[in-house]
Amino acid sequence: MRYRASPAAPSSAMTDPAGKRVSSRAPTRRAASREVRSRKNGTPRSRRSSSSSRRAGTRGNYRSGCSYAYAAMATRTRAGARAKCAACGATVRANDRFCSTCGTPIAAAQAAPVPPSIAPEPARIESSSLQVPALGEAALGEQRKVVTILFADLSGSTPLAEKLDPEDLRGILSSYFNALARQIRRYEGTIDKYIGDAVMAVFGAPLSHEDDAERAIRAALAMQRSIQTLNDDLERQHGVRLSLRIGINTGEVVAGLLGGDVQSAYTVVGDAVNTAQRFESVAPLNQVLVSETTRRLALHAFEFETLPPVTLKGKAEPVAAYRVIRRRDDEIEPDVSPLIGREAELATLRAALEGAVAGAGRLVHIRGEAGVGKSRLATEFRLALGPDIERMSARCASYETNTPYALIAELIRGAFRIHAVDDEAAARAAILAGLERFGAPAEESATELLLDIVGFSGRSAIEPEQTRRLLLLVLRTVLERASQQRPLVIVAEDLQWCDPASREILAELARDITGLRGLFISTARAAWSVPWEAEPLELAPLGERDARALIEEVFEGRADEATVRAVFDRTGGNPFFIEEVSRELKRGGSVVPATVQEVLEARLDRLGDRPGRVVRVAACIGQNFWYRLLEQLVRDGPLAPDLATLEEEAFVVAKAMEPERTYVFRQALIREVAYQIQLLATRRSTHTAIGRALEALYPDRLDEFIDLLAYHYERGEDPLKALEWLTRAGDRARSLYANTEALTLYASALRVARDGTGPLDAAAILERIGDVQQLTGKYDLAVESYRQARGRTPGLSRPGVARLLRKVGMTLRAKGEYDESLVTLGEASQILADDEDVEAARIAVQVGQIHFRQGRYEDARDVITEGVALGERLGADDAVAEGLKLLGNVANNVGDLRGAIELYERTGAAYERLGDLVGIADIHSNLAMLYRRMDRFAESEAAYRESLALREKVGHVWGIATTHNNLGELHRTRGEPLAAIPSYEQAMEIFERIGARVEASVVLMNLGAARVEARDVDRGRADLQEAARHFVELGGTKFLPSVYRDLAAAALAAGELDEAHQSAERALGLARAGKVRQTEAVVQRLLGEIALARGDRDAARELLGASIELLRSLDEAAELRKAEAVLAKV
Repeated sequence: MRYRASPAAPSSAMTDPAGKRVSSRAPTRRAASREVRSRKNGTPRSRRSSSSSRRAGTRGNYRSGCSYAYAAMATRTRAGARAKCAACGATVRANDRFCSTCGTPIAAAQAAPVPPSIAPEPARIESSSLQVPALGEAALGEQRKVVTILFADLSGSTPLAEKLDPEDLRGILSSYFNALARQIRRYEGTIDKYIGDAVMAVFGAPLSHEDDAERAIRAALAMQRSIQTLNDDLERQHGVRLSLRIGINTGEVVAGLLGGDVQSAYTVVGDAVNTAQRFESVAPLNQVLVSETTRRLALHAFEFETLPPVTLKGKAEPVAAYRVIRRRDDEIEPDVSPLIGREAELATLRAALEGAVAGAGRLVHIRGEAGVGKSRLATEFRLALGPDIERMSARCASYETNTPYALIAELIRGAFRIHAVDDEAAARAAILAGLERFGAPAEESATELLLDIVGFSGRSAIEPEQTRRLLLLVLRTVLERASQQRPLVIVAEDLQWCDPASREILAELARDITGLRGLFISTARAAWSVPWEAEPLELAPLGERDARALIEEVFEGRADEATVRAVFDRTGGNPFFIEEVSRELKRGGSVVPATVQEVLEARLDRLGDRPGRVVRVAACIGQNFWYRLLEQLVRDGPLAPDLATLEEEAFVVAKAMEPERTYVFRQALIREVAYQIQLLATRRSTHTAIGRALEALYPDRLDEFIDLLAYHYERGEDPLKALEWLTRAGDRARSLYANTEALTLYASALRVARDGTGPLDAAAILERIGDVQQLTGKYDLAVESYRQARGRTPGLSRPGVARLLRKVGMTLRAKGEYDESLVTLGEASQILADDEDVEAARIAVQVGQIHFRQGRYEDARDVITEGVALGERLGADDAVAEGLKLLGNVANNVGDLRGAIELYERTGAAYERLGDLVGIADIHSNLAMLYRRMDRFAESEAAYRESLALREKVGHVWGIATTHNNLGELHRTRGEPLAAIPSYEQAMEIFERIGARVEASVVLMNLGAARVEARDVDRGRADLQEAARHFVELGGTKFLPSVYRDLAAAALAAGELDEAHQSAERALGLARAGKVRQTEAVVQRLLGEIALARGDRDAARELLGASIELLRSLDEAAELRKAEAVLAKV
């Protein structure tokens, strides 16, 4: 069989400045470009007649075995002088009317002959930055971007300068720099500047692409090949070769126009630029050195050699460096996780393959958003195919959307096994071997055409009008013959970037698949319309279960629930985003990985100016945003078309229409990147505008938006507004006992507050911070906050100073530092002197609290009663309630249980009126203690549980620990010492953590007593002895009667009657001195037990009788029951 092409109309492919290249020759697709030129000259084309001829003519020809002859075609000689394109400098033929590289018309006057050597060129350095202004204001405005920066430095020009006239040298260097510029432009980089013999280029600014790091490396390798080609002529003429070292780095910069006296220049600044230059400075000659981030972004496309870390100027530590070795032939990410959540889709592809193997060709089109896993699914399916399946695959590149036949060239390379490093001879051999393998005629015409398509130009003599026709014929023959030998699977990926010429060829081949034993799988973004009939396979983001499995896979099962939830919420189930974010978090990196940011920045840059501005403003509002609010911020036209665009491009979705028209970003990552690319100054201005718009739109609902207003004004540029709303938000959080949030908000307010500037000055914020710290047990921090507040307000009133000192005293008392607390409270009283101020009432109550803690109950009762009376006169309800509670505590401790209950009930009513949840919790706890002592255990436990719930709600750490201790006491009283121990241990951990040393000693005492009762006597006695030492050291005399009472019980349990009697007598003396009647009665019972153990029944009977009489008078039912049980033994 021989190929034969019938005349056909040309296609409508577009032209592009460059084509794919695999050898050191200039990269062109000459045949494709000539075809494009013929269309630009107006060659008519009828789609219907063209299709008819293809169906009627082509299929008949290649199946009938008719011969193929170039002689039947109009041909054009390739002989003639070479010329340079004035636009891009590429070599063109004298009879070409359009440049095959850039498509620019070539006038006869421009086609000047070029001798076969390096001719000096005009001293003009081409810079794509001169083309930047045409992109529009939005693209050129200052913004933060993640870009890839390339520095390339020519080396070796000094020896050349010694041999040449300066004008000739300048012309030669211009040739080199123009060669570099062409490759930068080919991959859509921007030349930032020339510095001596170096050029700096930026990939990703002003417009981002999803593969900027890959583009930069491809440009670097192409630059090296271009230099080597020029070096051959330079060495022949002057005996010198120039070298090129290249450094590449990826990182965040600020990009935008930099104004000048004559002309603005587009440039990027940032540490990433300096790092790229440093990489270039240490790169070996004729090598490309890249950073870790760049390598990670391009790992799927290139092979790298890991070098020892390099020392870069300005960097404290050596930096990881990698040398680019070569392009990968098969672009598969080396480190991929198992495919999860796509079992149904894989089954669909397998079923389609079964039908194809049976002879019914099938077409499947996989579509979905970026990162959803289209290529991953296709790859997984392709890799699972057995050796009995012929595979062909190709992927479109974003930088080749206008390169004629780019996809077809990739398909040919894969099918014919042409490798990236192959030269023309190797590529020719591969084509001939492939034609033979497929059983297709190995004619020179086909071979030269295929070589031309894959980048080895200058061989095929076919006219451009016939290129498409012959190419289609050759490919149809190859596919048909291949499918006759074994089933065929063709995969074409990322067709949203397919060039028009390839798309037309692909559409023709796709229609033929149904008649072959073949399966054709295509993939594209959701917005791309497939031009042939195919079974659709829609990929959606992963559900939570599958997303969780993928996250666990990346973290190797070590991800906690908070991490899993955070990753899923940020990524919206997008598999690529899940993997990249998880990997980045696993290695402790950024929340938005560079891989994800590169993809999302490219998507954002592809939006028009106005939709791009709308999405950036919306990103400042938040993950959710209201139409009405956005409308107030973007007023230069209707908003609906822009939001429709953002919905179509899958940036946002409408969430609700009522009561507010609300939108939400599809993924948190989209919003974060749209936010991060904006300059800090832009963000601040927008946040301020959002705050003002909220106040204007919702003047009657501002309380609903306190947190939102605080958020925006904090990030804005109006410090007074920020202070106002942050403080209000902190107050609101504090009122809801959201203590961590309150501290965060107050800390933010403090950053913008000033000293002595009104009711919301720095001192007022510090005092609020101290109050929350005191509540949550951060005592040292609270004291420091109160003292700072006093120091930052020199003109503070006397009551104000007294208030801060009182709070310091309260905090020191909570720490158990009673003496220092009394000194501080005394200083506060002195400052007030004889003034009748509410602070005087509060101070008196706090002094009484310390006397109570120290066991001086009479002193406590007197000073607290004074404070309550003063508070009632001045309307200090908080002081009155606190005082009544403390008087109840005094009554409780001296054995007046009924009096204590009455005081607690009055106190509870007062706290209810004040809405003081901490106070209410205290009363529940105190009543529970009384119920326990009165043998009303069920009521006691219920009250303790209610107290604990309230204290946990408000975050009152000290109170939470106290309740756990009291629950332990309840267990002990019920005769459950083992059950009591965990409660005591919980209380101990909290008190030790917050530094409440007296309370921690009390719990240690109770824990020791419980262990003794649980028969762990030695350990219990050790705990009790340590607690006694602490009480003596801390001045906690109130608890000494109790600890000696428990030491007596421990010694009795150990059979050490003398020590038991000694401890009991000591406890009895301290109890009577302090009028602690309940402890006095319990110690009498212990002395009775000791006497009974000694055999002195009369003494035992007398002591137990006294104990029982006193306990009855105190209504101490629980202890009374124990004493009566012992008496029964006598």
